[in-house]
Amino acid sequence: MKKKLTPLAFLLCSALLAAGCSKKEVKVKKENGNYVIYSITVDGKKQNFTADDLLDEMLDSQVATTRLYNEVSRKVFALAADKTLSGSAISEIKKVAEDKVTDFKANVKSQAKEQGIDYDTYLETSLEQEGVKTLDELEKLYVDQEKKSKYLEDYVEDNYDYFLEKYLSVYTPFQVKHILVAANTADSQFTDGTMTPDKARLLLKVIRRFMSGEKFATIADLTDDTSSKDNGGIMPFNEGQNYVNEFRFAPYILALNEKTGDERLKLAQQLHLIDKDLDLTDAEDKAKAEEDYQELRIDSVYEKGVSAIKLTDILELEKEVTAEDVGASFYYKDDGSKITSIDTPTYAEQVYELPKGVQEGDEEYYEEYELKRNEIFNNTLNTHQVKYISLEGATGVADNAKATVKINGVDTQVLADDKGNPIYVVYASTGIHFMVNVYDYIKEVSAEGGFEKVKSFFTLFDSSSRDNNLTKYKDTYIGQNEAYLKRDKLESNSDTLLAAVQSYVSPLEEYAFNELVYVDKEITIQFRNETEENQTLYENVQKYVVDRIEAGDDSFYDALGTSFDTYISKLERELEAKVAFASQVKE
Repeated sequence: MKKKLTPLAFLLCSALLAAGCSKKEVKVKKENGNYVIYSITVDGKKQNFTADDLLDEMLDSQVATTRLYNEVSRKVFALAADKTLSGSAISEIKKVAEDKVTDFKANVKSQAKEQGIDYDTYLETSLEQEGVKTLDELEKLYVDQEKKSKYLEDYVEDNYDYFLEKYLSVYTPFQVKHILVAANTADSQFTDGTMTPDKARLLLKVIRRFMSGEKFATIADLTDDTSSKDNGGIMPFNEGQNYVNEFRFAPYILALNEKTGDERLKLAQQLHLIDKDLDLTDAEDKAKAEEDYQELRIDSVYEKGVSAIKLTDILELEKEVTAEDVGASFYYKDDGSKITSIDTPTYAEQVYELPKGVQEGDEEYYEEYELKRNEIFNNTLNTHQVKYISLEGATGVADNAKATVKINGVDTQVLADDKGNPIYVVYASTGIHFMVNVYDYIKEVSAEGGFEKVKSFFTLFDSSSRDNNLTKYKDTYIGQNEAYLKRDKLESNSDTLLAAVQSYVSPLEEYAFNELVYVDKEITIQFRNETEENQTLYENVQKYVVDRIEAGDDSFYDALGTSFDTYISKLERELEAKVAFASQVKE
């Protein structure tokens, strides 16, 4: 790492430095020694507003501070880029800005013609929307924006390990292999879910191929999730905050379940579910960490750890409908014998509609959720909790599709992927998610000649950027839009990491501004008429920058905590609903 960022608390100690001045003198009216900025006349009475008046208004205005920062930072980054960029890079930036102005004019001309508006009038309005008055000013704005963008890209590389650690620890603790089987249900009571026959058949196909030990990447061709279908089923957790809570937190729950004691607390800190600044070697801090963990209420749902669904219960879908089942009169006579002219379906294939040969009025009415298929679904896979798939009583499972995990302290065989990694399952509004936590899946698939399956991902590391603090992330990958590229070098992936940092971590721009102006003091700022003893505008801008950096983290952690609390509450309601439903069935 080129340079280490200074802690924010230290950043507030800085001094006022040199000032710039305007390019040309402007003749303006003075009043009592102050420059008159504007005047307002009401009922013939004119009132002047001076620069000092405007300054007083700006001192306490957050809106003014924001606008002031935007203007100042634009120039700060442009000047910083001038110091670091080569002449050819700046020439390229200017060429890009010229092309953007050309495109802007062409678009204005087209829009003006389409709307029947005079070109000059439409141009004036369009320029105002960009915050400028002329095309020359617009080009200068574009140049500054391009310089800023390039400077920030270089800044990410200069501080690569810092941002990588921050990014990975929060957003990509796991890579997840994933196959989705959609289920059509509102699931309003946690006990009334439904599956269509085609999805039940798909479910069985996925399960049977898991049982045969087939490669996960091949089975993923069946997934209902198009975003992971072409990637061998892998999901980039750098987009995890956009996922439904069941998918988002299931990997966390499973990982926490596998840890105990301090290791569990450390992982909870890494996932930012509890205070990340607590020192677990300090008795008082550790007690606070344990208290924070208990407040997550995970044990209210997973008191005995992650449990399991029986594979044999799911495979009940393959059995034929019997004479005792709801709607059996479609397929069986009163004496219990089969109607020979109608094929008896499996529970997966059973339909609510009238089968061929049954006349209107002859059918027995029943609710769709009462179909055996849906009863099986509700008793097994319709759970928002994380569960393994137990192999107890099951036959025909390949050796490489088995794994052993502890459930309630007992070693239990469960269904696994072709590499022997335990498969866990969770239901969400989108359907049934079969998932596996992994770190090196892309490497495995690529080594097997299946790179086409994962070409839209690249490693965040090149070999030279690794250090001892980051080895735990050595096999982490991130998604990219340009699926046809293979990016495996720092120089070629910095722009994608930049976009990730800007989207998910604290505002990168403010980090860079803070270091330039307040930490390294490579660029100095002074506001006119402010002295070292009186530098309110300077301090307002500095506070704005620091607050933005801190708020970037806080807003994410607060949102994470809220969504996790919502998830746990949902799981608690599910348990209550299923206990109540089971009691009603017994009665």
